[in-house]
Order: sequence, then C-alpha cells, then structure tokens
Amino acid sequence: MRRSESADERYRRLIETSRVGLFQTGMDGKILWVNQAAADIVGYPSPEEFVRAVPDIRRIYADPARRDEFLREIEASGQVSGFEYEILRPDGSSRWISVSATPIMAEEGSTPGFEGSVIDVTEARLIQAAAEAISSDLEPEESVRRFAQVLKKIVPFHQLTLAVIEGDRYRRLVSISHGSGDPALPAGEWVPLAGNSTEMVLETKEPVVVQDTAAGLWGFDRKLHDAGVGSYAVLPLMDDGEVFATFNVGIAAPAALDDGLVSLLNKHTSAVAQAVKNILAYERERELAESLSELHRQRTQFFAEVSHDLRHPLVVVLGISQVLLNGWETHDDDRKKELVEIVARNAQGMSDLLQRDLEVALIESGELAYDIERFDLRTVIEQAVSSLRGSHPDRKIELDIPEQLPDAFGDQRRQAQILNNLLSNAVKFSPEGAAVRLEVTPGRREIDVAVIDEGPGIAPEDQQKLFRRLERLARSEPGTGLGLFVTHAMVEAQGGRIRVESTPGRGARFVYTVPVATD
Repeated sequence: MRRSESADERYRRLIETSRVGLFQTGMDGKILWVNQAAADIVGYPSPEEFVRAVPDIRRIYADPARRDEFLREIEASGQVSGFEYEILRPDGSSRWISVSATPIMAEEGSTPGFEGSVIDVTEARLIQAAAEAISSDLEPEESVRRFAQVLKKIVPFHQLTLAVIEGDRYRRLVSISHGSGDPALPAGEWVPLAGNSTEMVLETKEPVVVQDTAAGLWGFDRKLHDAGVGSYAVLPLMDDGEVFATFNVGIAAPAALDDGLVSLLNKHTSAVAQAVKNILAYERERELAESLSELHRQRTQFFAEVSHDLRHPLVVVLGISQVLLNGWETHDDDRKKELVEIVARNAQGMSDLLQRDLEVALIESGELAYDIERFDLRTVIEQAVSSLRGSHPDRKIELDIPEQLPDAFGDQRRQAQILNNLLSNAVKFSPEGAAVRLEVTPGRREIDVAVIDEGPGIAPEDQQKLFRRLERLARSEPGTGLGLFVTHAMVEAQGGRIRVESTPGRGARFVYTVPVATD
C-alpha cells in the first residue's frame, strides 16, 4: 500500500520542481540550497553539482561588487525585488538574472541568510540591446556592434556576420570576429551564393544550421573551418516576405548550436533586419552626400577652369578690338589683316570651348546625337594629320597605315573629333622635336587606331582615372580635363573601345577601335 504524502513533503516537492528558480544563501555567500530551475539558470545539470562547484555565490557574479550592492539594499529595505545582475556560467557564457529575496529569520531573531526567487531576464536584456541598436543616435554599424557585445556574452560566437543579398551573391555588411588582427571574413567582401548554405536559406526562408564545418556539407564551409568556425547558423532576415539579408552566427566548437540557442537567435531577427535596413539607408545617405559634394566640387572646378580658358582669348579679342577701333587709320592693310586674323583665331578657340562644353552636357544627359553610317577612315586620318601639320609645321608625324583599309562604320564627324583630340594631346605632352606616331591596324571586325607620343608617360594608378570627367593627372597642363572624357564617350557610343598603354618616362600609346562596315 502506497504511503500518503505529508504536507511537508508535498511542499518540498513543489518548490523543488517549480519552474521558478528558488534559493537560500548564507550571509557569507555560501549556497545553502537551490532548486532545479535555479541550477538550470546558472548552467549546472543539478542542484547538487551547483552547490559543490560554487562554494560562494560571489563566484557567479560578473561583477562581484554587485553582491555588496545587494547586501546594502536588503539591509536598508529589509528585502530586495527585481535586483538584476550579470552572471557567468561554467560554459563561459553570460546570463542576466533578476533576484527577489528576504532575510531568513532564525528562532532567536538572528539572520543567517537569505531566501528568494530568481528568474532569467537575458532575453529581455537582448531585446533591449536590439531596440537600442535600431534606435540609437550612433552610426548604424556601431549600434550593431553594441548589440553584438551583449549577444557575445550569451552566445560566445567566434564570427558574427550580417550579409545583404544582391543578385547571385551576398556582401558582408558587418563582420565581427573573435580576437584581433585582420579578419578572415572581412566586411565588404562579395561571396557567391553557389555552394553556400545561404542559398538554401533563400530557397526555404528558414534557418540553416551546420553542426560541423569540417564535414564540408557546403563548399564555403571549408573557408569557415579555416577561419576557426566549427558550427554555425544562418538565419533569414525578411522584408515583404522575401529574404533580403542574413544573420550569421558561427561558434568555434562543432555541434555547439542546439535548438534553444537557435530559437533565441531567431527571436531577434526582426530587430536585426531593421538594423540592416538602417545600415543600408545610412550607406545610401552617405553615398548621396558624397556624390553631391563631389558634384559641387566638380562644378566649381569646371566653371573656374572654363572661365580661365575663356579669359585669355577674350582678353586678346577685346584688346585688339580696342586697338583697331582707336587707331584704324594708323595701321596699314597687312597689319590690319594680321590683327583681324588673331581676333578670328581666338574667337574660334572660344567657340570650340563652348562647343565642347555643350557636348559634355549632351553626353551626360545621353542626348548627344550620332549620324552612324559607312565612311572612309583614311579620309578622316588624312584630314586630321593635314590639320595637325598646318598648326604644328615643325612637328614630325610618323604614319603606319596599310594600303588596303576597309570602310568603317560610325559618325565621320565624331570620328574626326576623336582623332583630333588624341593627336592634339600627343603634341601637347611630347617634348619639342619629338615625333608623334599614328598606327592603323585593320582587323576582321574592327580597326585599331593608335596615337603614340614620347611624353612623360602615365602612372598605372592614374590610367584608371584618365577618362573620368574633370580628371587631370600629374602630367597634365592647365585645362578642364574634359578632352579625354569626351573622347572616351564618343568612342564607346559608336561601338568602339579605348585604352591607354603607358610606362612612366616612356610615353603613352592611346588605342581606340572603330567598327568595320559590313555589307
């Protein structure tokens, strides 16, 4: 016959199996008794193991000074309620707990210790940290790092990444690694989705957990393993029902992500998703501000240099006009003709500058018109060379043009502008007496036209900037830096390509292509 349970036994069973953590500690910090729920919170499998492993409750405090604050508060008020502090668990992680306690009163009136309840408020602390990450006045990336500092105490991750999906790859927006030095998985790096567990997250819209990167389940797992990640979880971040980014948490040890931990992480994906949106919005605002600042700089530089370019010919025209107006009868016909020719030449120069500026505006708006048709490239070359020889009679010009040259396809007038621009640059940057060389090499689909100078050459780092708007390099003479920008735009608009080959100190070779006309 089963013995009936006494009231004391029932009470003891209730408190031992309670889902609320219960405890008794001595005044000196010795743990007198805890139930299973309290042992679970601090990370021990049983109350007995907790009591054996922790002879003084101060040992679980992340900040032992908080114990002194607890004692002062209970002495002043006779109890404590909702006293929160951070504890250290045996696995190295942290938890935040809230304690309510009252003194234990002995029969003789002494206070041998305290008894009370403890609850885990870690999730609330994480929610608070996530909320601060999306609402603080800090830069969004710094806010995420603050959240990561709290998360790392709970989930001792080796690698945390926020990645944004763009097409068939993703970009690490934020990458936080354990330890110092250059990260193995740096922010800003683009990673293909193919062979990556993120691809599965996109398909299923569910978290993917890999418990052992050494197994090589996904192609990218090997790189993660080499970076010190033993297991990891990739959690989807949603926007309008679609995965737009992922929240990736890697642990150093294999098999370290149980369902509870993944569930804890998953509860915070909404806040993390908002943080990612904040970072992306901040990036866009910063890029816009930089673009506007650069546009303002370029506009200011452009007007300053255009004004400089126009000032000299305008001064010449005005000066000679005054000379002619005030002393027309004092000059013979030859002198008058000479002065008028100077005026005409400078006026034409101003007209050319204004025409170029108009072309820049039309290029940037996509409205520069082209009359594309079959034409004779040899005629364009001969006219350009004749013009150059006329303006620079002392300059040696070497030609290497085959006798048989196929017809080209493009805008003949724009092609003449391209060649004139490149030949003028070659003369400008070549020393006195140096030759300018023009080579033409026909191919089956396109014709290569090369203009070669013996100038100072162009550094490799400058070659990438050469065709940008308003970009003038160290070898440049004063000017707006628009000539090569216009040339580049005109070449590409007619189906060609342009490049520069140069070694500093050994001149430059500009090569552009013109499509061959087909029947």
